[in-house]
Formats: sequence, C-alpha cells, structure tokens
Amino acid sequence: MKSLYEKYLEHMGIVQGTLEHAKHKKTFNSVLHKCQAQTVVYGMFKLGQLLNVVGKYFVGAHNVLQCVLDAGSEVDPIWMNYYDMLQGIAEMNKEFARIREDSENVHTVMKIQDKIKEYNHELADIGRSFIAEENFTLAHYSSSGSGDANEPKDGFTEDQTYHLFLFNDMVMVTQKPQGVKLHESYNFLAAYPINKVVVLPVADSAEYKNTFRMNVEDTCQMLWTASNDGQKNEWIEMIRNAVVNWCNTQVFGTSPETLMKRSADYEDGVVPHVFQDAMDYVEKEGLDKEGIFRISGNARTMEKIRLKLNTGHKVEYDSPFNAAVMAKQWLGSLPVPIMQPHLYDSWHEAAAPKDSEECINKMIEVVKKMPKLSKFILYIVCDLCRKIVAKKSENLMSYQNLSIVFAPSLMRAPDSQEFSSTKRLDTLEKVLLLSDRIFPGVKEEIDEALMQAAVYKEVQMKRKREAVDAIRTKHIREKSMMTSVTVSATEWMKKRKEELAAQEQKELEEQEEREKKEREERLAKQIAEYEARVREEEEKRKAEEEAKAKREQMAKEAEEKARKDFEEHEKKVREMAQKAEAAEKEAEERNKAKRDAERKSRKEEAEAKRKAAEAEAEAAAAAADEYDDDACAGCGKPVDDDDEDAFEALDRLWHHDCFVCQHCKKNIADEDTKAKKGRPFCLACYGELFCPVCAGCNKPITGPVLKALDDTWHKKCFVCAKCGQPITGDFSSTPDGKPLCPNC
Repeated sequence: MKSLYEKYLEHMGIVQGTLEHAKHKKTFNSVLHKCQAQTVVYGMFKLGQLLNVVGKYFVGAHNVLQCVLDAGSEVDPIWMNYYDMLQGIAEMNKEFARIREDSENVHTVMKIQDKIKEYNHELADIGRSFIAEENFTLAHYSSSGSGDANEPKDGFTEDQTYHLFLFNDMVMVTQKPQGVKLHESYNFLAAYPINKVVVLPVADSAEYKNTFRMNVEDTCQMLWTASNDGQKNEWIEMIRNAVVNWCNTQVFGTSPETLMKRSADYEDGVVPHVFQDAMDYVEKEGLDKEGIFRISGNARTMEKIRLKLNTGHKVEYDSPFNAAVMAKQWLGSLPVPIMQPHLYDSWHEAAAPKDSEECINKMIEVVKKMPKLSKFILYIVCDLCRKIVAKKSENLMSYQNLSIVFAPSLMRAPDSQEFSSTKRLDTLEKVLLLSDRIFPGVKEEIDEALMQAAVYKEVQMKRKREAVDAIRTKHIREKSMMTSVTVSATEWMKKRKEELAAQEQKELEEQEEREKKEREERLAKQIAEYEARVREEEEKRKAEEEAKAKREQMAKEAEEKARKDFEEHEKKVREMAQKAEAAEKEAEERNKAKRDAERKSRKEEAEAKRKAAEAEAEAAAAAADEYDDDACAGCGKPVDDDDEDAFEALDRLWHHDCFVCQHCKKNIADEDTKAKKGRPFCLACYGELFCPVCAGCNKPITGPVLKALDDTWHKKCFVCAKCGQPITGDFSSTPDGKPLCPNC
C-alpha cells in the first residue's frame, strides 16, 4: 500500500531521488504536521482555521490536503467533512486562474495594439489571446480574389521584411515604417481569420530556404521565409494548433449535432446553449420591444459577442436585440439550414393548397421527415414567433415581418435549384401562421428530453454523493475499530515531533552517504575521462595531419582538373556560340528572302489588279465615247430634260441609277468618288486598286505615303515593334522586318 507521501509525490508528478523530491519532502512534512496538529488540538477543522493553514503554508498546501483526504486510514475521519469545501476551493482556484489568464491576454493584446498604426478596429477583446510575433521575409505573393482582409492599396512587395502577429483567431501582417528606431511601431497591412488560413512547409531549394506557404481562402497565397529551419517549423506548428483549437471551440458554422456532442449540453438541454440562451433572453425581455429580430445591433458589439461565444465564453446579454441578432446569425451560419435543403420543394408543396386543413396535414408529414434536433429548433423558433405576434400592437412585428427576418436563415434552396424569394417568404409565413398545429407531439418530445437530461444530471450527482459517503463510511468504520487509548494533544505533538526529527536526521545521514559515494565515483570518472581525452587528442592530431596532407593533394588534383575542365568548357561554349550565330544569320537571311518574295508577290498581284481595272475602265470609257452627247455615259440611253435626278459628272451626263462604281457596281451618286480613265470608282475600290498598301495595317494608303524598310507605311502605323511609340528619327529593324526605335 502506498504511503501518504508517495501518493503526494504521485499527485504532484515528482520523481523520487531528485533534488526536487528532497525539497518537496521537507515542505510536505511541515505542512502535514501543521494540519494534523490543528486537527488534534481543535478536534475539528473550522473554515477559518483551514483557510489559515492554506494561506500560511500556501506552497503545496492544497495538494497536501487533497492527498490527506484521499489517503484512507492514515487520516482522521473528521477531515472528510471538508471534502466538498476543498473541492469548492479547487473550483474557485480554476475560475480565478481563468479570469487571470483572460486579464493577462487582454493586457498583452492592448500593448500590441499600441504598437500598430492604421488598424481601424479595437484589437483587444476578452476572447482574443496573443500567441507569438516574429519577422519574416515575403518570398512570393499572389492574390486570388477579394477576401475579408484589409489589404493595402499598393499590395505587398516581395523580398521585403514584414512583422507577423499570431493570435488565437487571426494572423496579422504589419511592417515597420522607414526611419523608426527609438520605439516599436508597425503599420497595419492585413488581418486574416485563422479559420481561413492553411500553412504548408516548402521543401528547401536553390530559390527557397526555410520557407513555408500560407494560403488564405479566397484571398491570397504567400511564401514566408524564416531566419532558420527551427523558426519555420515552430510557426507552422503554432498556426496549425491555433486553427485546430479555433475549430474545436467554434459554435457559429458548426452543426447542432456536433455542438451537442462536444459540450455539456446533454446534461441540461435539448438544443445548443448558444441558441437556447439567446431565445430565452428574447422571450424574457424582448417580446414587447418594437422591431425585435428586425433591428440589428451595433456591428462592433455583435463581433465581440460572437468572438466570446466562439472562444468558449458564456455571454450575459444586456439587450434583447443583441440576443435576437445572435440567434439569427447562428441559424444563418449553419452548414445545413434547419428546414433542410432536401425538403425545400416539400415545404413549398405543403404550403400551396388554399385549404388550411390540407396544408396542415402535408406540413405534419414534412415535419416528420426532419432530423430530431432540427425539428426541436424549428419548434422553438415558431413558438417564440407566436408569442411575439401576440404582442404585435407593441412590437409591430407580424408573421409577414418575421418570415422576412427568418427566411434567409431557415430556408435555403439546394445549389442546383432555382431560387424564388417571394415563394420562400410566402411558404415560411404560412408555416409560422399554422405552427400551433403542425408540430403534434413535439412539445412532449422536448419535455421528455429535458426530463432525461435532468435525470442524467441527477444520476451523476448521486454517484458523486455515493462516492463521498462511501469514503466517510469507511473512515467511520475504521475509527470504531481504533483502540480506546487516548493521547493528549501535547503528548501526540511531542511524540510526532520526535518521530519526524528522527526520520529527518536519518534521511540527512543517508543523503550525506549517498553524496559522498557520488563524489568518489565522480572523481574516478573524471580521471578516466581525462586520460581518455589525452589519448583521443593525440590520435586526433595525427589523423588531422594525415587528413591535411591528403586534402592538399586532393585540392591540387582538383584544381588541375578544374582548370582543364574550364578550358574544355570554354572551347565548347565558343563553338556553340559560333554555330548559334551562323544558324541565326542563316535564319535571318531565309526570313528576309521570304519577306522579299511575299512583298514582290503582293506588289505583282496589286499591279495586276490595277492594270485589269484600268483596262476595264478604258474599255468602258471607249464604249461611252460611242454614245451621243445627250446620252447617259453609263447606259447610253438618252437623258430627258425633265429628269430631275440626272446630273453631269466627269464631263458627261448620267442617270442617277447609272452612276455606279466601275469595280464593285455599287451606286455612288450620293457619295464621294474618285475617277480613273474617265470612269467613277468608290473610295474603297479606288484605294484597293490604285493606292499602295500599308505594311503595318495592310490597308490602302489614301493620304501621304511613308517609305521605309523597302515598303510603304501610314505615318501613324510606323511605330516601334516593342514599345509602340511613333518613330520620327533614326530607327533599326527586327529580324522579321519590323521597325525599332533607338531606345529599344
């Protein structure tokens, strides 16, 4: 059977035989002696005396008392009367520690806030805690769309140093401004929610070393370079742990089933507390408030409350509007809406009939298909809405108003289905209107679940009480078997003091003997280590001399080999350069010959078209010369004096409909024209047939012609092939015959 002291060491996690063990041994004996002395003298512990001992001997006192109560027959049974009180003290200590931790977190975050400029929100909050900060170099940045981060206008600059702050709920990127040396100050650049951050290590390469990737969902991808590999791995681990811890405490965006399994909600509730607490407060304080569930709370206040809930803190509401917004936001954040996407069409079909009884029967069937927890939540929402509408003369909220408020949170169409806002509002309004009849038996199910939770809680409490009673009964039974011999408090204390002194003296002697033996062993070990070190150094010196000679010989051989390799490499590089130059020159000559042939072919084709058009025009003009002077030059028929549309052009008379382009035959009586060989042409055909073509845009040049590079150009088309700027002075050309300005 373990002694009381062994149980104490096990409780504290201390290994026997260490210096820490010796120190705790003395503390344990002192505190235990004082506690037992108090017990014998006073016969029983009163609260003030117990607190006096715990306060006076604070170091280890709580753990000693706990071990004393758990030790069995070695402890006076009367101490068991204070078991519950001791547990209460332990719980208070935990609560004080939590409050102190929250206070320290807020204080730390406030100090960080003072360092950061241009951050438009309050950084310090009860639910936010600081984890770490460090400088990193941005190796790469790429944006993947707009996100929640407040990014700077000019973006990030690669190869610049940035200062990262890691909190339990976000990663903040800042940069130290130029010229600031006397105090720490940082410019805010961006803040990314921790639940949207993914970090991955990047394998070391010639380009990246000690680098990790930070991807932010729908926002950006970054590569951060740390000062060493240890810092990189530490930050990857810290960010991943922060993401996991954040996800484990999230209530918004987490399904009700997960929340019920994760928390202690099973003990005294049927729906998650985040929802039930908010709805209870609205029912208690907000039924007569005008615009309840319609009026939104202060955005900053909502953000604080949401952060507290997401970090596991309990919220005490002071406004029914805030509670209403939290309940609505939680419903809207659920991954699967309460009224179930797969039942979306069923709800609309159930609400379609005009007959109320038919609607009620169909809605009852849809409710039966809902998951149990979703059914409870929908019932609670509908029940509260009925109570709100009952006071609509005060709160001005009707079923129609409430359906507008709750529809986006409760009903969402499947992704592949067409959405109708009006249809959804009508359906939800009808559900709320008939809600007192479409949930048969649900109220009884909720009451039964609450009763089961209460029974479960009572069973747990009963088991705890039975365990305490069993310990007390054991000690009472053992006390009844004790001898009737009594010892006065003074005699007991004297005897106990002598026993402790003798035991302490024996332990000191044993400790001195062990230390003496350890010193002798340590001295012998040091002598042996010195001799071994001398031999090792001598062998090491000889080995270093041999290695040095070998390295010098190898270096000489390597240098000679490197020189020969370099000369051979230079020779190959020159040959390759000569071949590449010759190939490039040959390719350029081929390209030039090809361009010349294409240009020649193009000119010959244009010349052939021009000659054909001129010949056609000459033939048409010759035919017109055969006509009488008062005949139309187009058709050769006489032109009547009373023909108002006839006119004179190109020294001849023309019918209006006969004045057409010689080439495309389009009527150009009302357009600008050009003439060739006494025949009219439209401007487009004239340019195509008789004007030079621009080498830049391949269009006819009807104005001034610029000749360069063996070709013709519009002045506006003669621009640099690289920068696109007009060329007015000296120029060169690309291998494919395009002009280049002197700057390019």
